[in-house]
Amino acid sequence: MTIRQQGGVFGRNPTFRDVDVEGDLTAASVDINGGTIDGTVIGGSTPAAINGTTGSFSSGVYLGGTGSANLLDDYEEGTWTPVYEGLAGSIGSTAYSTQVGRYTKIGRTVFATAEILLTNKGSWTSGVRFTGLPFTQIGAQEVAIGSVILGNVDFAAGELYCNPRGTGASEDKFYLDITRDNNDRQILSTTAVADNSIFYINMIYTTT
Repeated sequence: MTIRQQGGVFGRNPTFRDVDVEGDLTAASVDINGGTIDGTVIGGSTPAAINGTTGSFSSGVYLGGTGSANLLDDYEEGTWTPVYEGLAGSIGSTAYSTQVGRYTKIGRTVFATAEILLTNKGSWTSGVRFTGLPFTQIGAQEVAIGSVILGNVDFAAGELYCNPRGTGASEDKFYLDITRDNNDRQILSTTAVADNSIFYINMIYTTT
């Protein structure tokens, strides 16, 4: 590594001004205030901005403060495979024309979407459940919530619409809960599902 600098203070805690670095710079802590990286001014009261090639912050980044609550230590994007099933019965000939899920994880918050188009609902009975979430839920009080668009699903009288709801702590599953007129919620029944039912789902939940 080569460092070229103009001005600064040397000693146990050196400072540098107008520094050019060729290669990798490794340090326990680096404070940049009012300087530039790739021509972008950072520091002071203006939020920092760093341009250039991709960097790595393996221990996380503090945003808006230096407390543990300000540490963002994980960001991830990817895909997952949503699986349709029932609380009873068997897989039978369950089949799909589309079975796609995507997610973004920011810290402990997971944003997940799913697109499920059935061609055969199999031999499942009782309530509808989906499995395969990319991360397990943290607890029963922080279960997944979200919205769903359905196609070819037959609601019974008094059933208005449904939303995804996580099944509880350390699980990668969720139900579709029906909102009913002047009644308690109820898990969508497999009897309402057809061989050509469609589910478009988006949800948010907390993981460990």
